[in-house]
Amino acid sequence: MASFAGSDPAALNLATKILSNIVSNPSEAKFRSINLGGKAGAKLVAAPGVLSFLQESGFVQDGSNLVFPTEASVPALAAALGDLQAAIPPPPVATPVQSATPVDPYAGMSLKQKAVAMAEAEAKADRENAKKLRAQELAKLEQDKLVRQKDENWKPAAAGVKGGKAIETYRGKFGEDQGGG
Repeated sequence: MASFAGSDPAALNLATKILSNIVSNPSEAKFRSINLGGKAGAKLVAAPGVLSFLQESGFVQDGSNLVFPTEASVPALAAALGDLQAAIPPPPVATPVQSATPVDPYAGMSLKQKAVAMAEAEAKADRENAKKLRAQELAKLEQDKLVRQKDENWKPAAAGVKGGKAIETYRGKFGEDQGGG
């Protein structure tokens, strides 16, 4: 089966909902088709692992739709639903905060040593934060790349374009003679 590593949890939950709707209502045609150009389809297109899982589960691409054929096996789809639910990580459990008194890591240091140690700790935290932000941005760029490749409705917007309209100057909008007196 497909790998869900790095897949968006929203796409995994959406796929679970789609499969459970078909398993619960196998005769309903509205649950058997997914418009890949719509909001839900865009979530699936952005998560290629989930999209390939649906195709391995029996869905067939029909134009811009992903369709589960009526002759396909619903019990096999129920087994795939179980695999998908097992792959979804459980929500994090909140751990109780311990009320122990904090230990001062700078105890016994001179003021200069404390300042140096605090500056080093802050620089380390900044580096770790920058590394985490870079990883998030790279993940966003990769996801955007996949969406651009798979979504036929995606249109590029040039720099300096606001809401699909070009930014104009006052003189350009009203003309040389009508502007400003």
